[in-house]
Amino acid sequence: MGRIKTLSAAALLGFVVGVLVYLVAKPYLPKLRRILLKGLPAVIGADWFLAGVLGAITFVIALVVWAYTTGPEW
Repeated sequence: MGRIKTLSAAALLGFVVGVLVYLVAKPYLPKLRRILLKGLPAVIGADWFLAGVLGAITFVIALVVWAYTTGPEW
């Protein structure tokens, strides 16, 4: 049961991080979309895809920081 709670918490936190990154990056998405669309398919330029990638990167960085800052009890 501990793993299910941990993974559920990670999924929820990842969702929240993705939403927050979307809200912060929203003004820059058109510029980022233009850069990416020069050589990539249209789906990669979609707002939801960009927010997902930025959220995933942010969450992985936060998870690595958490893993290194907590003790061996986890």
